[in-house]
Amino acid sequence: MRKFLCLSLAVLYLALPLGCAPTAPDPRAEFARPDFSMVIPTFYQNPLTGVYDRSTPYEGRPFSVSVNNITYGLPQSGITAADIVVEIETEGGITRLMCLFTEPEKATGGIGSIRSLRHQFIGAIYQWDPVIVHIGTSDYTESFMWARSIRTMNGYNSESFIYVDPERKKNYDTEHTKFTDHEHLMAGLQDPVFSLTGEWNPAQATAFSFAPRNQIIALSGASARTIQYEFSSEYDGDFRYDPARGCYLKYQHGNAHVDEGNSFAQLCFTNVLVLFAPVYGLYGGLIDVDYRTGGEGFYFTGGSSQHFTWHKPDYDQPFQFVLDDGSELVLNAGKTHLGIIRSSFRDTLIFS
Repeated sequence: MRKFLCLSLAVLYLALPLGCAPTAPDPRAEFARPDFSMVIPTFYQNPLTGVYDRSTPYEGRPFSVSVNNITYGLPQSGITAADIVVEIETEGGITRLMCLFTEPEKATGGIGSIRSLRHQFIGAIYQWDPVIVHIGTSDYTESFMWARSIRTMNGYNSESFIYVDPERKKNYDTEHTKFTDHEHLMAGLQDPVFSLTGEWNPAQATAFSFAPRNQIIALSGASARTIQYEFSSEYDGDFRYDPARGCYLKYQHGNAHVDEGNSFAQLCFTNVLVLFAPVYGLYGGLIDVDYRTGGEGFYFTGGSSQHFTWHKPDYDQPFQFVLDDGSELVLNAGKTHLGIIRSSFRDTLIFS
């Protein structure tokens, strides 16, 4: 009987479905190589900020909008979305802002108000191959562009890229009411009057030499939690480091420099560059910046400073920044304010 029971159990075990049979774990399973391509996305570098922040490549040309900065035309709109803000003195001691955008669609409330172009700004930005957006120029600037076959998006030739803010029109002069946005810029890019193209220089060089991805450079110079200098007797540079945000808050005329279109958010920059340059007067109060001769400069980031010298071989060539030890200046990734100031105002620079 016992023999028969054992034989029956054996037959029953063999009759069980194979799927129910216990299986030993594969020792190789815990060492299987994960498919990282399905986990970690590829990011592409913003050529103006150096930040790897997009899952698709940057392909179109940046836009550079000439924005009013005269006191009675404030506040501006859309400027906190700019990747680089270039500020230079124009006639009468006032300054103007040239705001460069890789993604103008991120600007809220429009971009502006848009003002006329001066040739010293072309010298500062042209190596980045932006579509320059403005309304009018000086005669000197017109001649400068004509001699070099520089085409821009000029509101005097067509207003396809412009809209008028009806609310500002109630309280501002006409020249302070004209704005643009991503939709209008795309329309202007297609306007045959301008003969422009959205294609970018294949080299797509970054605006500056940036630190490697995910690395932050600590400067060896003096502390710089506050930075102050003068463009003229009326216009100043005023930056105050905010450790919580890791950037310099911008002030102007003693007040926070804000963006009305972005709920009056204050401008904040990872990098502040101050270039002292030979500046000469031209007819009609215009000024000229001698980029080829260059001069000295200071780089500020993270609450610290670094001295360097600079020059620019030609209007369409990149800036060359050289540290005191002969090496190249490298910037941390982030937004940059570039101020170009008269060499004679060197003593107005104070930082601590």
